[in-house]
Amino acid sequence: MSTLSREVLKWLQSFSIILKNPKRDFANGCLIAVILDRYFPGEIQLNTLYVGDSLEQKQRNWQVLKKFFKRKQIDIPSESCQAVMHCVPGGAVGFVENIYMILTKRKLSRPPAYPQDQVPHFAIPTTSNAIKSMLDTGDESPKRAHMVMEAHQQFMKESKVNKVVL
Repeated sequence: MSTLSREVLKWLQSFSIILKNPKRDFANGCLIAVILDRYFPGEIQLNTLYVGDSLEQKQRNWQVLKKFFKRKQIDIPSESCQAVMHCVPGGAVGFVENIYMILTKRKLSRPPAYPQDQVPHFAIPTTSNAIKSMLDTGDESPKRAHMVMEAHQQFMKESKVNKVVL
């Protein structure tokens, strides 16, 4: 699940925007219009936008925003707008971060990602997690649980030897 960076959240709070679920909150385009209205006062008629959640209302709102982007020569791909409108996971976060970088002319700094073969010690699955995930698949045999436990213990030994764990 992707979340907005702290810098972007602080920026949104400066507009008195409080988010509960970004992908749903930005879907109708009204919050995007509020942000744009702060940077381009009076150029978006906020009273013409619909606050509802129906697809028809969302499409009307996003048409207004697309026309605005075109008029202001702001390069926002149509696919990005569609992703936000249809609540695609990560769509709203990427869109808002892109708008943030365009409007503020700042770059977002990302925390360093862990290499695929290295996992922080607190994120390593425990033996009980391994057994629980096996139970979630529907296999409840004690023999299978014992095999999963032994395989996990072997994995932990190998990861300590190979220094995979940070």
